[in-house]
Amino acid sequence: MIKVLVFLFAVFLLFYRLDSPLLWQDEGEVALIAKNITKFGLPVAYDGRFLVTQEEGQDSQLVFGQRLWSWNTWLPYYATALSFKVFGQSTTAARLPFAVAGVGVLAVSYLLARKMKIHHAICLLVLATNVLFYLYSRQARYYALSMLFPLCAVYFFFTKRYWLYFLALLASFHSNFVLAFGLNLPLLALSLRKKQTLLFLAQSLLWLWFFHPAAWGSQPGFFRYWQGLTAVLEKFTGYVNLINSFYFPLVLAAAVLAFKRFNPILKVLLIGTVIHIAVVSFFLQFGQRNLVTLIPIFALFIAAILDFARRKNFLVFLLLLPLFVFTNLPNIVSERVIHPSYLLTKPTVRFYLFDYVSSLPKPYPGPLEGISGFLVSEGIKDTTLVYTDYEINSLRFYFPNLRFVDHPSEDVVYWLPRHSWGYLRELTICQKQLLESQAQKIILPGFDTQWENMPDITYHQFTIDPNTPPVTIYKVVKAINWKQCP
Repeated sequence: MIKVLVFLFAVFLLFYRLDSPLLWQDEGEVALIAKNITKFGLPVAYDGRFLVTQEEGQDSQLVFGQRLWSWNTWLPYYATALSFKVFGQSTTAARLPFAVAGVGVLAVSYLLARKMKIHHAICLLVLATNVLFYLYSRQARYYALSMLFPLCAVYFFFTKRYWLYFLALLASFHSNFVLAFGLNLPLLALSLRKKQTLLFLAQSLLWLWFFHPAAWGSQPGFFRYWQGLTAVLEKFTGYVNLINSFYFPLVLAAAVLAFKRFNPILKVLLIGTVIHIAVVSFFLQFGQRNLVTLIPIFALFIAAILDFARRKNFLVFLLLLPLFVFTNLPNIVSERVIHPSYLLTKPTVRFYLFDYVSSLPKPYPGPLEGISGFLVSEGIKDTTLVYTDYEINSLRFYFPNLRFVDHPSEDVVYWLPRHSWGYLRELTICQKQLLESQAQKIILPGFDTQWENMPDITYHQFTIDPNTPPVTIYKVVKAINWKQCP
């Protein structure tokens, strides 16, 4: 009964208020490409009017007369497009496939825990109280798929359902092939060790694509983010520190290692975790999103430790359980063991689950909500020109009839949103003076938070400081001559 309640609680949190907040920039990118799929059948970046890009056009390639998206693999875009076909184009429909994938992560984690002889209810509870799991599963991005399918591959491999294993492997590859690589490598080695030649060859052929330059789109190929070995080591260290602070207290790594000789699945997960961190350090730009595949795996590690404590001393288990599932105290202790200098700083005990749940009913309005609400209330559409620092993909999705230009020169009315923190196009003092003197400044009902409310726990804001600057937009009646400024 308890595990059913925990599961229902998790499902509720995955789907509750899925329409809020609005899609931020990266989600807007997915929504636009998915929208083009519903129109053209392919992930077209240029629809004849807008070019979807965040990399100055380098994230798509011209193939047979069509500019196709090449920055990421395509499964997340097709999943979103299917949702659009069934439910219409909306914020909820964009996120729905990934919330459903989150339910799948819960189910497969439960099954894998049973296979590993870990108390499955404990595993379910650990994952169901993990705020990172919800933050990333409720995003219209590849994150939830990159949690689900590699985990499915591990489960099907060890249950000897090899056709399903290979399908899960294909799905994980097409969700994000870099994030899928780390967990599959030990399975590849294991299939060779067990003399499963056909399975080994099938996997090898698939992963040869990983080393083909075409897999990396129109970028500089395999070494897109190569900045030298020192940078790789710095990223690796950065990921280890992130894991220690938010995912898994590394002082307990020895406790997990104690299980490896008794559990081959746990051994694969441990080796795969280390390989995963090394791979993303080498091939990808640093970002917490690159660790999403490991979220359910670390939940399994914590569940294994708690289950071991339950078997040895039930009172100790009852003491540890709330600390692990409701607070960050284990991470605080681990930080101070690994980094003694942290002892000089005051620890901040967080109750992330409480913070997250309390933020869901009434999320604060960010820049996109402020700008979108204003455009709707003013009835601005069709020929109005809007120039924005950051939210352009999202605004294009919600307002497809607007025209966007960088530096309008026509004598027409247009709207210029500005951020207090700057981003891509920070104005000089002279340009700011021109804007203030020649345009009407309007304060919008939204807080000017940076990056909207992205899932990265180091940026995500559960509550808002009331002193945060408001969102502003300028009404420009006559084109400003920016050339006046040197």
